[in-house]
Amino acid sequence: MRKFFVGVLTGLVLVPCLVEAEPSNFLVKNDPETLFAGIAVEDECPFSLEEVDHLVKGIMIRSRIEPAASWKPNEPILDVDLQCVKQDDWVKRVVSLNVQFIKVDVDDEGEALITHTTKAYSALGIGDKPYITQNLQHLTQKAIADYLKVNHDLTDN
Repeated sequence: MRKFFVGVLTGLVLVPCLVEAEPSNFLVKNDPETLFAGIAVEDECPFSLEEVDHLVKGIMIRSRIEPAASWKPNEPILDVDLQCVKQDDWVKRVVSLNVQFIKVDVDDEGEALITHTTKAYSALGIGDKPYITQNLQHLTQKAIADYLKVNHDLTDN
């Protein structure tokens, strides 16, 4: 399976795939100056969880969004997922980057009702650590820009 995955991606470089739909209204918050970021990084990636956390939260802070310490039910979450496959002696990794907003509605008993997601800001391909970093920054910045547009009425007119 691993060889098939690599074979399919051999000719690719990290190419962001952005769907140009309008950001979802569920991103609207009463306190848009805070946002929780859920970050997942696979072991085979050339990053630690702390490095990706620092990168993502740095972008949030520069955008004047305070990273929330914990997730609150019924509020949007910035979801960042980095998956990598290291190939034998390669410095480069087969990588999948996915940045999106998710929201889980929770009822009074704490049961999850519905999960909403926005468009995914994604990249799939082969790259080394600096190239992966560049794409992760770009995708996170695009997601944060859409979040700011929705919450601060910055829509194009």
